[in-house]
Amino acid sequence: YSCAIQRDILAHGRLYASQSYLCFYANIFGWETCLSIRWKDVTAITKEKTALVIPNAILVCTDTEKNFLTSFTGRDKAYLMLFRIWQNALMDQPLTTTEIWQWVHTCYGAELGFDSDEEGCPCDLPDEPQLPDTSEDAVDNSSMDLARELRDARESSPPLLNGSGLGTGAEDADMIPTDMSDTSESEPEKNHNGGEEICTSTHEGKILLREEFPFNIDQLFTMIFTNSKFNLELLAARKSSDYVQSPWEPQNGVKCRQVSYTLGLTSGPIGPKEVHVMNKCSKPGALYSIESTSENSGIPYADYFSVRAHYCLERISDSMSRITFYGWVHYKKSMWPMVKTFLEKNAISGMEEFVALLTTQLRAQLRPTAPLARARRSRRRKHDGNI
Repeated sequence: YSCAIQRDILAHGRLYASQSYLCFYANIFGWETCLSIRWKDVTAITKEKTALVIPNAILVCTDTEKNFLTSFTGRDKAYLMLFRIWQNALMDQPLTTTEIWQWVHTCYGAELGFDSDEEGCPCDLPDEPQLPDTSEDAVDNSSMDLARELRDARESSPPLLNGSGLGTGAEDADMIPTDMSDTSESEPEKNHNGGEEICTSTHEGKILLREEFPFNIDQLFTMIFTNSKFNLELLAARKSSDYVQSPWEPQNGVKCRQVSYTLGLTSGPIGPKEVHVMNKCSKPGALYSIESTSENSGIPYADYFSVRAHYCLERISDSMSRITFYGWVHYKKSMWPMVKTFLEKNAISGMEEFVALLTTQLRAQLRPTAPLARARRSRRRKHDGNI
């Protein structure tokens, strides 16, 4: 599965599930992240939400650690597959290669893209459990396209503890409990089936950015508004330091977070503090409406005004989203017109520089994607031919 693991930053890589092990591997500019867990050491598997909003994460717990896996394009199907393998491992009835293939085929069907000849190949493999590092033993769905996300699965689960609630027969292994407390949509695709979502913001200020990007909307939100690799690179490009962000937390019926950093300017460093508020009209998979208020310090008249912005992230398709950015100056006290003109000019200029840099960084994310994907597929085919 293509997903990311939460460490100091989000490390995007591949998750592999076998009869006995759950493994993760990522390689970002030579920085490797590896994880290998025996299924029998897993104590709980639960569905989670990235930034308390996006239902695209799975938490895998052992006695000593918690592994937060996110950015699944089809979280529910991945969860069902992982839970099934884990459950059988706990009962000392590991799934055979043929059973894994049949379960994959049941979950994904025509999405696998095999012809009739390829479809029958995995069924001819031996039934004995294989070593964790063999290609026949692994379930890798990294080639699934974002446009093929889950549309009909709604199953969700409570924390499932080792040895509790597990049956003793094969029929019990097919029963996947549901979490009755999770009434939110389980997959982002669910959220826009009822019609187009409308942003209820007043959309004040000047439109500084309105552009479409070939990213899934949840992926775009994760890149900009979480502690992602992209966000850290954007901060570095802005010459920011001392960056501190709080997690998204519920507050007065909305989700909020605070961000502070030091921004290097030619006139000297300043330390703005931002508050991000996610409006109630936001819906994962369809729309993100976010208000940003920046309080500055270390500059003249800092207590007279604040800089405000509105981000509107809209879904166009599974793999296309639109960003609209509004910016304006909010005055707390009356000021001389000449000073107001000077402040507005500099504030808008600063926001224009930010959106230009944001646009450049987003476009830069698109350039290496295609050749890297081709290289990975080429290496995998060569490796399979030598087995």
